[in-house]
Amino acid sequence: MRRDINVMAEIAFIYPLIALWVGACLLLLFARPLRRSTRPGVSAAPAGVALLASLAFLVRQGNDALNVIAFGGSIAGDPLTASICTILLLCGIMAVALAPTYLAARGYDNPEYYVLLLTSLSGAMLMSMARDLVVVFLGIELLSFGLYIMTGFVREDARGGEASLKYFLLGAFASALMLYGIVLVYGSSGSTNIEALRSAVIKESVQSAMFAGGLALVVIGLAFKAAVAPFHQWSPDAYEGAPLPVTAFMSVVAKIAAFAVLIRLADTLAPLYATWLPAVRLLAVLSMVAGNVIAVAQQNIKRMLAYSGVAHAGYLMVAVAALGASHAKGAALDTQTLAMSGAVFYLLAYAIMTMGAFAVLTYISGSGAECQTLADLKGLARRRPATAYGMAALMLSLGGVPPPIGFMGKLQIFWAAVAGREMALAVTLALVSVVAAYYYLRVVLTMCFEEAGAEPVRAGAPRAAGWVAAISATAVLVLGVMPGLLMGLIGMVR
Repeated sequence: MRRDINVMAEIAFIYPLIALWVGACLLLLFARPLRRSTRPGVSAAPAGVALLASLAFLVRQGNDALNVIAFGGSIAGDPLTASICTILLLCGIMAVALAPTYLAARGYDNPEYYVLLLTSLSGAMLMSMARDLVVVFLGIELLSFGLYIMTGFVREDARGGEASLKYFLLGAFASALMLYGIVLVYGSSGSTNIEALRSAVIKESVQSAMFAGGLALVVIGLAFKAAVAPFHQWSPDAYEGAPLPVTAFMSVVAKIAAFAVLIRLADTLAPLYATWLPAVRLLAVLSMVAGNVIAVAQQNIKRMLAYSGVAHAGYLMVAVAALGASHAKGAALDTQTLAMSGAVFYLLAYAIMTMGAFAVLTYISGSGAECQTLADLKGLARRRPATAYGMAALMLSLGGVPPPIGFMGKLQIFWAAVAGREMALAVTLALVSVVAAYYYLRVVLTMCFEEAGAEPVRAGAPRAAGWVAAISATAVLVLGVMPGLLMGLIGMVR
């Protein structure tokens, strides 16, 4: 009888995942009648219901899911898992809202799109729940397969097909490296369970080159998904070639899921900080410098946001490095708490800012050609002042200009780096933020002070995209001034 109770408790823990899978199955089951409808959003509605049901299950679990160990320890619940899953579901809801009008105008508002979105999102959530490297790999593949197809979903777009193929080939290579790394970790430690690896590290029974090499390959696979330099080569082409709603979804969900695992691994393997911390520092510096410097030269907004995403990944790697510094001699006792809460806060801020920016681009593209270049934004403040000022707020936040939420997120990571005595990373973060402010401000100047071109982008003005943009712009301003509103979510992490 006790065994049955445990099984039911384990199944109840994954109700948020089950809701997504049931929604995807129902969409497939009723795909034919849904495809016959000519009204945009008919296929999106069931996906939205599935996302809301998943969020409702997650909220209803509350504190009961914070100390759950399920399925033989392969997945578990804790405050970090709850926070990341909440952020992912909010991103999924916004991504569904962006898609119907955009895809319908191009003849691709099909239920299959939302099936791919729900399955990819479930893979990201599975990664945040995982306590075993094999489950992490399963989550990555579930996340990636949907993204590969969604990138080339508009089949008539040659750039989308090319981007999808590049993303698939590089993604397959990174997955193979990660799988080989998992094999090496298992061969050297006898386990792929993260908690078992923690015990082995504490007992100093895995201080081998095989274990270090395997761990390095695992980190490379995660760095690819997070677009950390120099493993970011897929992101500019994939961002540019994918439809705008797909780019919005891909840019935040893959990064959030990958960093959830990186944060957990850094926390677990912190006693080995002397071994892996130099590599994390190098990745952080490369990402911050390369991402911001290359973004300056971009005229295509989607490519600019891709390279800025690389820079944001570098900021998050600073938080990962601060986790290791919490075990260094002389580091502040609360460095670990500062680093983890700062990383989660920044992930939420990045999700709001990036989804909002792509929502604006979707809104002003409408049924016309995609808004992709700076020239497409010329004179936007005269044509659509509210939209332009909302985009300005989002750009300032992404650039870390106070007072929006992006500044508060960077400040938390900066303070964690200082508390962890990572002064070189803190100084680098501050310096590259000046470069970032330049190219984000360039977008604002283009919208507000340059005359419109001869052929401005047509604006079909999809209402849902407009609402997502408006809510995101409002959130970055309000939460920047009153970040305490998020402390209930972020404070749960430790």
